[in-house]
Parts: sequence; C-alpha cells; structure tokens
Amino acid sequence: MREIGSVGKVLAALLAGDAGDGPHTRYYRLHRERIVGRYPYQHREAFRNADGFTGVASRKDPRAPIEARLAFAHSDNLALMERLSRIPRLLPAATALVTAFGWHPPPDFEPVVDIPLGRLHGAPQTVQGLFAALADPDHLGVACRPTVLETVEPRPGREPVVQRALARRRRARRRVCARAQAWLQAHPAARAFAMKVLSGVLDPSLGGTAARYLASFRAGGPRHLRYSIAKTGTVNAGGPGHAVRWVWLAGALETEDGHRYTYVAQAGPLGQRETLGPHAAGGQLGALLLPVLKSLPGIEPVGAKP
Repeated sequence: MREIGSVGKVLAALLAGDAGDGPHTRYYRLHRERIVGRYPYQHREAFRNADGFTGVASRKDPRAPIEARLAFAHSDNLALMERLSRIPRLLPAATALVTAFGWHPPPDFEPVVDIPLGRLHGAPQTVQGLFAALADPDHLGVACRPTVLETVEPRPGREPVVQRALARRRRARRRVCARAQAWLQAHPAARAFAMKVLSGVLDPSLGGTAARYLASFRAGGPRHLRYSIAKTGTVNAGGPGHAVRWVWLAGALETEDGHRYTYVAQAGPLGQRETLGPHAAGGQLGALLLPVLKSLPGIEPVGAKP
C-alpha cells in the first residue's frame, strides 16, 4: 500500500458527479489562508497548485471561475477542495466510497483536503479495480479479467523496449471490482461525470496532465477509441519543490471492436527514504506505457482510417 497522490481525485469526480455537476460546472479556487485556517495540516505548503500558485491564472481575482473539466484535466487542488467543501454530509459519503474501493484513509480523515491531495493509501490492484469498474460497471467477468503487466526498458532518445519475456499476470481484486460496480450502478450520474472529466486528462487542448505522452490515445483521437480515461498522481517527499517519492498513471480504454483494457503504472523506490528526484511526474509514465498500449489487440495505428 502506498499513497496514491492525485489518483485520489477520481473520488472527487464521483462525489461531484453524484452531487449533480457537469463538465462545465463552475468551480472556484479557495484562498490558501482560508484552507489553512480550516484544515491546519503540518505541510501547509502542499495546498499550492502544481504551478506553485494559489490563485487563479490571473492571480488577481480569486473569485474567477474554472470549469470542472479543466479543474480535473489540470489536477487543480484548490478548485476541487472548494467544490468538495460544498457537498453536504461529505465525510460519511467519502468514507463509504474510500472503503468500497479498497483504499485506506489517513488518521483524522478530512476528505476536503485528503481526497484532492491523494492522502489515501492503495495497492495497484485496487486502483485497477476502480478503473475496471468505471470502464464497465455491468459485467464483472469482463471488467476483472487478468491484465498483463509488461516490463519496459527505457532507452534515452528512443522509444522504450517492451520486455515481453518478463510479463506476469495479475488480477484486479474482484471484491474491489464488485463493490465499485455496485456503487457505480447505483450512481449512474457520478460515473457519467467521471468518464467525461477523466477523458480530459489525455486531451492536449485542455492541458491534460497525461496529454504530452498519450494524446493519441484520447477519446475521439486518431486511434478511434470509443472512450479513454486516465489519471496521473505524484507523491512528494514533502511540499512543492521537494523530491518526488513515487508517481502513478492509471487508465482505461475501449477500442472500436469492443476490446476493453485497464492499465496501472507505478514508479518509485522500495525504500521510504529514497526518491525519484525533484522533476518526476505521473504523466511521464506515459512514455513507458506507449509501446505497451500500441501493441494491444484492436488498437488502430495512427492514420489507419480517413
């Protein structure tokens, strides 16, 4: 079990969708002072957004809105904190959701902060179980079929090599799939919203956090996928500017001929004191996943259709 970083924002999407949000719903970024005053955590600098600023892009008017689809595509901490803070009875709803998906909250769980910042612990199989359920909430056998985990060898300046001889099989945790599917079946609006905003993570026009490497695998892109969703996550050893401890990239997609796939990639040292360095990011795992995704049955080569 490790912290899942911004992969936890998938839960924010489900909670916001269940509350009636749409992709164009307006969110607002909280002042850092307001957040610190209400939620006095030890690492207060962690409330900053990924760009290092706590205000809106203009940095002048904190009341300026940001659309939900952009907040999730950018992994905007403050906007999602503000939205969660307005959901009635958030704590019991969030606690039930975290438990259903096989994750573990921190002591003194405060979902307004802990969900956007990903202060939840989970295993790769539980993350895969959630994405499998999102991809297909109705067919347990299909959603939880075994997934091949490939070992990838990076090559500077060239496309990585997939080491198929080292492939192993793992199964998404069926209990997680079953609980997640049961919740999603009972909350169809939540799933619909999550599918829409998580597709923006791969969209370069929205500035998605995984778009730099996986834009060709976005929904409506050149590979003609029916849907494609993803979420990145970065876990720092401290606040912004500190070295990165580990990174995540998880997603699901479906080809035109009905092939469904889920994937989870995690990188980081085994030791608790080691780090990846100050510049690692979850989206960078897309470069290592590219040869794996390109090799999947049913994936259309870019430009294969007019």
